[in-house]
Amino acid sequence: MGKMGASGIGAAAFLATVLTFLFVAVWLKGRRFSFLIDNLDYRKHPFKDLYLFGLEALDMIRYGYSSLYDRKIERCMKKIHGEQYAEYYRRIAMAQKISVSLPVCVLLLVISTVINDWLMFVFSFIAAGGTAYYFDRAIYDVISRRGESISREIPEVLTELTLLVNAGMVLRDAWRKTAGSGDGVLHAEMLRTAERIDNGVPEFEAYREFAERCGDQYIDKIISAMMQNLTKGNRELVEFLRITASECWSRRKQAVLRKGEEASTKLLLPIGLMFLGILLMIMLPIMGNIAF
Repeated sequence: MGKMGASGIGAAAFLATVLTFLFVAVWLKGRRFSFLIDNLDYRKHPFKDLYLFGLEALDMIRYGYSSLYDRKIERCMKKIHGEQYAEYYRRIAMAQKISVSLPVCVLLLVISTVINDWLMFVFSFIAAGGTAYYFDRAIYDVISRRGESISREIPEVLTELTLLVNAGMVLRDAWRKTAGSGDGVLHAEMLRTAERIDNGVPEFEAYREFAERCGDQYIDKIISAMMQNLTKGNRELVEFLRITASECWSRRKQAVLRKGEEASTKLLLPIGLMFLGILLMIMLPIMGNIAF
């Protein structure tokens, strides 16, 4: 796009200065929200100290969190952190995007003035939007990985739970024993549910929250059957668990086959490149001899 010129550099520098002062002023005022970020893990939130700006900015404009996008993020947070913490982490996610995107924009604006380039000036705003998109994408990726992990674990968990209930163990005890038999996502969610029941949360509510966090159709069916079991007894539960476990094993086999097919498809490109390289190694000497 060319050089910015003196007026362009001045405008970019002025904008960067204004945004910097705005960020610092709002961040200083946002220190009253420090208690909201104290318990965040630095490994997952290395820029958490910047979130004070976003928290204060959202409070200043009285953001309502009522859009379709906000409700979608809240559903994601329910799956990751549970219903009781969903609203908090939705608020943190929004503050995170705002608080990191603006410094990225300012930094690139400063760079655009140093290198005197309009392209970098325009890219600073694109990068800010890309940063916000990255954080959204990270949330959806976590949900996707959780879903895949839960789907893989369901057959084994159901098989063990079926054996324990069939052996005469009370459902709550069988649930806790199964939860402690592994360290995957599903086992961790089962253990969290068992702890909530021990802390006085009604079983119906604890199991319902578990199903919402997992977000799997088979989990929904299992929890529905378990809730009926709480009032009717174990007579039909064991057979239902056995049938559902068989269906889940079939689904897992199909998923493995699909993964294998996808892997084979991805291998076609490197195999084709290797074949092309070998073909060139053979043909070049032959063509050289012909030319000679």
